[in-house]
Amino acid sequence: MKKYKRFFAFGCSFTKWKWPTWADVLADHLDIEYHNLAEPAVGNEYIFHKIVETNAIHKFTKDDLVIVCWTNFAREDRYKDSRWIPSGNIYNYQVYNKQWVDQWFDLKGALLKTNSFIAATTHILEHTDYLFTSMMPVNLINKEDDIYRELSVDDILNTYQFYFINFLPSMVEYLYDSLPYCRNPEPQIVGDHHPSEKQHKQYVQEVILPCIQQDT
Repeated sequence: MKKYKRFFAFGCSFTKWKWPTWADVLADHLDIEYHNLAEPAVGNEYIFHKIVETNAIHKFTKDDLVIVCWTNFAREDRYKDSRWIPSGNIYNYQVYNKQWVDQWFDLKGALLKTNSFIAATTHILEHTDYLFTSMMPVNLINKEDDIYRELSVDDILNTYQFYFINFLPSMVEYLYDSLPYCRNPEPQIVGDHHPSEKQHKQYVQEVILPCIQQDT
């Protein structure tokens, strides 16, 4: 069985949070060099660029394990004044006001970019052992929500469907059973939608570990 030398994790707050996440749990299990490049509230553009940057610095090899937990595509990442500015869900208007969102943010365009990032990352990692998971299903379109109601995305989904064949079940899908909403039935802190430490451990044991071969 394969013995990895390094483990790299990428994602949003479902990968790096106030308490240990699936990435930290897995790192403890593997007991190898560990790099968590996730940041809370970032989007898939940040995740993609961080993967590219990390590969340029560390140069992924066949002895590495890379796991990417993609996030909600309705996010806007910008690099300004030497730092990334994460927005979380852009429709919460915490960083960009409604006027800016209405004028400049395009939901279908955001979905297109996310699919492109995933496709490009697949090719970047083709000589590395990797897994893709997500906070919630990356291409989820909730037709009950007004912002999705008139969105036609079949062209995007058909073009990029190949790149989603081997995705692991999303964390919200597997742990919460609350799709299309992100409602944690067992929050660690009341009102916090992030998985609890117990749920992160469950996800590692039941979803991630069966997919990797590791001599520990």
